[in-house]
This record gives sequence, C-alpha cells and structure tokens, in this order.
Amino acid sequence: MKRKLRIAWSVGCGIACLLLVALWVRSYWVYDRLRLPSSLGRTFVQLANGTIKSVYFTPTFRVGWAPLSGWQSFPAEALSVDEMEERLYFYSDSNFTQTGFPQWIPVLILATFVGLPWLPYRFSLRTLLIATTVVAVGLGWIVYAIRN
Repeated sequence: MKRKLRIAWSVGCGIACLLLVALWVRSYWVYDRLRLPSSLGRTFVQLANGTIKSVYFTPTFRVGWAPLSGWQSFPAEALSVDEMEERLYFYSDSNFTQTGFPQWIPVLILATFVGLPWLPYRFSLRTLLIATTVVAVGLGWIVYAIRN
C-alpha cells in the first residue's frame, strides 16, 4: 500500500510540475492575470516574463466599484510588462503590497517533492548536518537576493 501511495504522490507532483513549466513558457508570450475576490481591496496574481507577481491594494475610493474575480489573458505585446523581472522582491506601504519571484522556484520545489517519498526513512547525523547546511545556505541566498 505504501508503494502505491508513493507512486501516486510522485505522479501528482510530476503533473503539477509539468503544468507549472507550461505556464512558465506561456508567460513569455501571454500575460495572465487572476483577479481574486476580496472584501477590503483588490488582489491580483500576475504571470508574465517568467515571473509570478502578487499585488494587493486598497483603492482610495469605492464609488461604483464591485470586487470582480476571474482569469484574464492578454498578448504580451499589448501590455507593458517589461518591468517584471525574474528576481525576488517585496514592496509594501500603507495600502499597497507587492511580491514577486521567478517561476522556476515553485517548479524546483515541486520537482523536489516528486522524489521526496522515495528517500530512505533512516538517515545519519552527517545527512542531517548536510541538509541543515543546504537549507541555511538557501535561506541566506534568498535574503541576499531580496536585499539586492
């Protein structure tokens, strides 16, 4: 039974990884925007130029404004999405929050989850120290990338 669960987990994560790769490639030709419903403001998730960008803001006026949700797609040439770069960033002020990251990050995470159930359950102290070092270096790299 455990083997079937491992196979199901690996296949599910592999399919999700392939779908993310397809969205990543599509983002260079098509600008996609998902508008999420929110009672206090507007929330967007945008995919363009290999970057995932999340934007939340509170409008200063609400006359005739109704929160809409849905998926919109535009040709990349129709909009100026050149400001979206493949890098990590975070910006926030009183009524506007914006985060962005390259699309290869969730692809890498899902690709890691594909092989995760096939790792041995027992490991040595050396393996634990190596894994801790890799995680610390990765987090340090993320902080460095955000600040520069």
